[in-house]
Amino acid sequence: MRGVLRLARRRLFHAWKQNLILCFALALAFFVPLASTLVSKGFETKLRSRSERVPLVLGARGNRFDLTLAVLSHRDLALPPLERREADELAKDGRAYVIPVGRRFRARGKAIVATTPDYFELMGASVERGTLPIQLGDCVLGAHVASQLALDVGARVFSDPTELYDLSKPPALEMLVTGVLRENGTADDDAVFVDIKTDWLLAGLFHGHEDARAIDEKLVMAEQDGERVLSKAVLEYQKVTDDNRDAFHIHGDPGKLPISAAIVVPTDDKQRTILEARLQNSRTLQLLEPRDVIEELLDYVFGIKALVDGLALLIGISTVLLVGLVLSLTLRLRAAETRSLGRIGVARGTIVRLWCLEHGAIVLAALGLAVLATWLVLAWVPAALSL
Repeated sequence: MRGVLRLARRRLFHAWKQNLILCFALALAFFVPLASTLVSKGFETKLRSRSERVPLVLGARGNRFDLTLAVLSHRDLALPPLERREADELAKDGRAYVIPVGRRFRARGKAIVATTPDYFELMGASVERGTLPIQLGDCVLGAHVASQLALDVGARVFSDPTELYDLSKPPALEMLVTGVLRENGTADDDAVFVDIKTDWLLAGLFHGHEDARAIDEKLVMAEQDGERVLSKAVLEYQKVTDDNRDAFHIHGDPGKLPISAAIVVPTDDKQRTILEARLQNSRTLQLLEPRDVIEELLDYVFGIKALVDGLALLIGISTVLLVGLVLSLTLRLRAAETRSLGRIGVARGTIVRLWCLEHGAIVLAALGLAVLATWLVLAWVPAALSL
C-alpha cells in the first residue's frame, strides 16, 4: 500500500496544474449549494428568533417590511414618525404596555436606538459591563460597536450631525458610555442605545441652556407675563453633566413628541385581537405582527434560494460532465503508462486503487476548499444579516 500511496503522491505533484484546475472546479460545485443553504438557514433563524420576541409593532401606515425591520434590525425607517400620545393610547385601558422606539440618528456611523429599559428585558439583552442608559445623555454600546470603536464604560462618543453646514439644526451631542451589552448575535450588537428622551434631545425638541433670567438682554426677543422668548443665538448645551442636567426642558406638548415606532405587548391573546381590530381600519396607523411579516419575507428569500439551488444544480451537472471529460482524456493520455504498469506485474486492482487515491485526494481537497469558503462567508454574513 505504501508503494501505491507514493505513486499517487508523485502523480499528483507531477500534473499539479491539471489537478489544481480540477480541484477548483469541484470546489465551486460544492460551495454554491452548501453556502446558500447555510446562509438562508442562518437568515431564517435570526429573523424568526427576533420576530417571536416582539408580539406587535405600531407605526405609521406604509411599507410593512420597512416598519418591521426597523424595529427588529434597526434599519433606517422611511415612514413618518408617530406622536407619543398615539402609542400611549393603546396602554391607557391596560390591554398592553408600550415600548417606544426611536430610530433616526447615528453615532460614529452606528445606529442610535432610543427606547426604555423594558426593551432590553423583552429582547433578552443584558449588560456585560456597566449599566443601562437611565439618565439623559447616557448611552450603552452593543458588543460589536464597543469592539470596533475601542470604547468602554466611562468613555464619551459624539452623535453624527444631521446637517453639517446648517447652523439651525441641533449640534452633535456628546454622550457618556455607561455600559456595554453582552454579545447575542443579533442587530443589538451593532447599535448604540439611549433613553427615549435623549432621542428628543438629539432632535432639538429637548434642550438646555442658561437660565432665561440670567441671559443677556440682547438675546431676549420678547417678554410677556414673566415669560421670555429667546433668540436662536443662545447657545444650547452640547453635553449633559450633573451640573446642567436640570436645565434641560421641553417647549410644547409632551404628547406630541415624535417616536419612530412602538413595540406593543398585549396582556393576553384576547387583548391582542381587540387591539388589532381597533387599528385595522386606521388610515394613519398600522399594527403588525412581526412573525407574519417575517414569514412573508422568508417566502421571498426561499424563492431566491430555489433559484440559486437551480443554478447550483446546473453548475454541478456541468462540472460533473467536465470532470468526466477530463478523466476520459486523462485515461487516454495515460494509456501507455497503464500498459507499462501491467507489463511490470502491477495487478489491475492496484492500478484501480492508484486511480481512486489520486482522484479521491482531489475530491477531498475540493471539499475542504468549499468548506473553508463557506466558513468565510458565514463569518462575514452576520453583517449582511443585520441589514
